[in-house]
Amino acid sequence: MADLGKRTVEGLECTGKRTAHTFPAGSVGNQQSFVATTETWFSPEIEAVVESASFDPRYGKTYALRQVKRTEPPAQLFATPQTYRVVDEEFAAK
Repeated sequence: MADLGKRTVEGLECTGKRTAHTFPAGSVGNQQSFVATTETWFSPEIEAVVESASFDPRYGKTYALRQVKRTEPPAQLFATPQTYRVVDEEFAAK
């Protein structure tokens, strides 16, 4: 694993790591050996991976958070819906 230092991604200071895995010839049906690498950028502020990219000749994957908002979400997202009701299952079964 290699330390990539710090970088700002989507306004968040992130720390980067690069990992590499060598696949020997014949290990996954491959005729020649190859190296697959992944770069990951983590934000301690939001405790999440903000960006990750894999460089692999078999497939490639990129993951990224975009338009990160660090504000409180609207309170109505956590309000009990007006149509919500509690049903006492023991009483309802009688």
